Amino acid sequence: MSLILLFFFKQAMSITQSSSVSVKGVTFKDSQKMHLRFSDVQDGTADGIQITAPSDSPNTDGIHVSESSNIVIANCDITTGNEKKKSISSWFQV
Repeated sequence: MSLILLFFFKQAMSITQSSSVSVKGVTFKDSQKMHLRFSDVQDGTADGIQITAPSDSPNTDGIHVSESSNIVIANCDITTGNEKKKSISSWFQV
């Protein structure tokens, strides 16, 4: 069984203790700290995500992955204070 928890405090979306999760075609703008977070997730995908924050924003991580495995990040455009402008497609096994 998959469990998805969404927190709207220091990140726009946090997915924790989950498996087989997909986040597709979502736009995040000016979130505090992290925009999208995968924590303790097995087999997750972020595809076609748009993330923007002002260039002078401190500590605005685009996509944060921790304690997770088989995370695919594809076709994502990230422009934040930390990342500047990046087009990202990656695969993580943390």
